[in-house]
Amino acid sequence: MSYESRKGYVAEYLVQQYLREIEPKSVRPRAGGPQDVGDITGLPLVVSVKNHARLELSTWVDALPRMTKSASLPTGVVWHKRQGRGHPRDWYVTTTGGLFMPLLQAFVNEWEVVDDDVAVPRPGLLESGATLRLV
Repeated sequence: MSYESRKGYVAEYLVQQYLREIEPKSVRPRAGGPQDVGDITGLPLVVSVKNHARLELSTWVDALPRMTKSASLPTGVVWHKRQGRGHPRDWYVTTTGGLFMPLLQAFVNEWEVVDDDVAVPRPGLLESGATLRLV
């Protein structure tokens, strides 16, 4: 395995492990399939993971619509490593405005902003007492 391939593999593994905190069914599909559906599956969106010294956001984001179509999913993101940051929680997640809208719609459907900086789950959707601080 080449150095670049290993970097990509490690980045995909780290993102997958981080996402499993929320969705244990997230997996890395077998590489080399006939259609690119992203690097992490088992989620309601495409996740393409990148670990490159040089950012090529336009190229990466332009590939998302093809991946979302192949995966039959409404949206997707590019999760790319931030230089000098080892944990995926500190990396960047990028998408287009159009692909962001389904994410925002899903959030709005489940959460209600009650103060300028606090959101609560809409009744019946999430466990009672949960709050989300918007910062």
